[in-house]
Amino acid sequence: MKQLPLLVLTSVLVAIAALGALWPSRLDAAAQPSATAEVDGRVTVTTTLSRGRLRVGQPMAFAIRVEPAGAEAARPMAIRARLGMPDHGHWITEETRKELDGGAASFDGEFPMSGKYRLRLWIELQGGEQVTTAVDFWAPAEQLEPVVFETKPDPPPPPAPKHADVGELGPRFDLARLDGSGSVSLEGLRGRPVWLAFWASWCGPCRAELPELAEFAQRWSHDATVLGISLDRDREMAAAFLARLGVEVPSVLDSEGVTVEPYGAARIPLNVLLDGEGRIVRRVTGFRPDLYEDGDGWLRDLLANP
Repeated sequence: MKQLPLLVLTSVLVAIAALGALWPSRLDAAAQPSATAEVDGRVTVTTTLSRGRLRVGQPMAFAIRVEPAGAEAARPMAIRARLGMPDHGHWITEETRKELDGGAASFDGEFPMSGKYRLRLWIELQGGEQVTTAVDFWAPAEQLEPVVFETKPDPPPPPAPKHADVGELGPRFDLARLDGSGSVSLEGLRGRPVWLAFWASWCGPCRAELPELAEFAQRWSHDATVLGISLDRDREMAAAFLARLGVEVPSVLDSEGVTVEPYGAARIPLNVLLDGEGRIVRRVTGFRPDLYEDGDGWLRDLLANP
């Protein structure tokens, strides 16, 4: 009878070990998932992840090898890469260009949330020609799963939708405050300059920009309205992101993306300055370390010449 608990324990351990061997979401850390595709009959592209384990917020490295596909193909000279989320319509990283060293180049990327990611590649060929491709894969949030690649030629991008530009009235919106204390409409902000800053918790450059935006909002709290517009789908995720950064930015939540197309916010961070009549004066896309220093001057000019 005394041996029964030991036998039961042994059986349980054996069962767990067997399940562990069959569990498909486990991937050995040394594994290097990869995908290979021939692009336009000119080049062969092989993309490899440097690590098999993938977690949210964890940087991963991509090793990319580009080789001529045939004897007549032009020799690849350089490659440009950018990581985005096609389902959200946003880029996660800035475009990076590297010369090919022995036919290979390495790039780093970071996965801020679970979902489908696209690594878009522009391959520059000898003679000035260019071919493009994209590698699609999924990044899980919590489980350790194999990364699944779907490699295919990159289709031509659709024409960019028309958005409000400098000199035009800012499109109207009425959005709930991130802190739940009511809503904000653009119409209700008329009468003094308005600075709109589009951001999201999954936007890498926004992490560098938001602390500076918080200081900028504080400096101009008496003379202008500085308002962040979070494109997160979840209020708690957006609020937790600000809390982790330790910043306070007056913000509204656009979980449905109703401002993305009217303001051209497919790429963020995006900052838009409007005058007291609601007309767009400036648009700045992407992170710039000196942006808010320039913004101080732009606001002073608006207030001096309303």
